[in-house]
Amino acid sequence: MSEISRRHHTIPKFLLRWFALDAASDSAQIWCLDKTSGRHFTSSVRNLTVIGDFNRLQTVPDDVPADAAERDLARIEGECKPALAKAIDRADLTSEDLALIVLFSTFQERRTPRSRQWRTELMEHALRIAKEVEVSTPEFVDFFKKELGQKYSEAEVEAMHDELVEQFREGKVVAQATPDQEVLSMFMATPEIAMELASRLSLGVLHATGGEFVLADHPVCIYDPLAPADRGAGWISSLSSQVTFPISRTTCLLFRPGRPRFAHFDVGHEVVANINLHSYANAEWAIYGSSQRWLQDTRTAARRQKSAVSKYEPKKPRLVVYQGNEGEDLPHAVEVFEPKEKVVRGFRPKGRPIRTPDPPQPMSERLMKEWSRLVPDDSQK
Repeated sequence: MSEISRRHHTIPKFLLRWFALDAASDSAQIWCLDKTSGRHFTSSVRNLTVIGDFNRLQTVPDDVPADAAERDLARIEGECKPALAKAIDRADLTSEDLALIVLFSTFQERRTPRSRQWRTELMEHALRIAKEVEVSTPEFVDFFKKELGQKYSEAEVEAMHDELVEQFREGKVVAQATPDQEVLSMFMATPEIAMELASRLSLGVLHATGGEFVLADHPVCIYDPLAPADRGAGWISSLSSQVTFPISRTTCLLFRPGRPRFAHFDVGHEVVANINLHSYANAEWAIYGSSQRWLQDTRTAARRQKSAVSKYEPKKPRLVVYQGNEGEDLPHAVEVFEPKEKVVRGFRPKGRPIRTPDPPQPMSERLMKEWSRLVPDDSQK
């Protein structure tokens, strides 16, 4: 078995090279800007966006390498890179090229620390709710009584079961993902999601004729001006959604809901500067570019246009769970969960505090409208 990879890039090296002046060199230098301090510095693309063992699997069979997830990402990068290069070169793109570009973009959005952490927090909360429902089922109640009925009275067993349900409901009993589950979550249904997106997205390939694009450490920027403040934004959360993904210092992908097709566009300095604001807003820690000038121009614009940066900042995904009584058609309450933990560069700390879930909200007119969009009409039942 070959040597296990330990240095895992959250953005592929080939993509970082495309933002360097010497894109052909693996040791190409790229400029970086730290968002917190405003400090500029240069670094080799080999040393950027690296997190040691970030995608390493800890519990695997003997015949599976610990860096199997990292190898799968490298394989996907290799399959998708030619299609991205064609987009940069203004070539015609086939339907297969478009599918590969969407697949790469979907994986890139899901492989960054923030996206993985947010997704894992939602997964853990969904598991807690699933367990809360499970322990409330008649089958579990019968099992519970059978297991404890010989040691305790019926009243005591019922009291213990009620206490167990309440502990789940209050968040005193939680589900926490293992490191392997965190790593593998970025592969969960991703090819299927990408295939669906490819069938519903139109691609514009933007070529900078004035200025240069910069790259964020979380480079896929999702923005939906119609998304409510307390809801997430998605690739196709509304017809106004737009996803920008700079793939070189001269080229940016722009996805919008629509018929699957592509077109090349030349864009001037104003459009490039606005897309760079998207990247600045979406960055968690840093932005990258071919020179100090483009990074400083972006930071200066961001400081002058704080309202635009605030508008473009990534929206946390929400898990919305409707609560209803058995036999009733309409829910009576809803629970909305969003990620709360501070984003970290590696794995989340093991000793994380247990957070009590927010109390359910009573149904409002707005929530009922959201519910009605989730329920199929009679013709679809």
